[in-house]
Amino acid sequence: MHIAKAGATINLTNLVQTYNGSPRAISYTTIPAALNVSITYNGDATAPTNAGSYAVIANINDVNYSGSSAGNLSIDKANQVITFAALNGKTLGDSPFAITATASSGLPVNFSVASVLPPSAGTR
Repeated sequence: MHIAKAGATINLTNLVQTYNGSPRAISYTTIPAALNVSITYNGDATAPTNAGSYAVIANINDVNYSGSSAGNLSIDKANQVITFAALNGKTLGDSPFAITATASSGLPVNFSVASVLPPSAGTR
């Protein structure tokens, strides 16, 4: 006599996350509760870290139940803040000066000159 596995449901959650430098695993629940589930992200068992889109496949691994679910994990890019050092009273017409800034991401901040305004005709 052969007894077939009963069907079970996997509900995938936490499918939209933001990059934070750590692996971003999805969450799930099963019906019936607490069934063992294997998850792959684009075919890999390791949860991804980098921003991007990843196909998620979840399969129930249980002697009495079977079921699967598919979804898409979206890891959004993190926001960063660029903070400029105080300019300490610099005004138009001052001699050239250095500008410094830091990024909350820890990445370097690079500067370029977009335009240079000529001194006004009345300035000496």
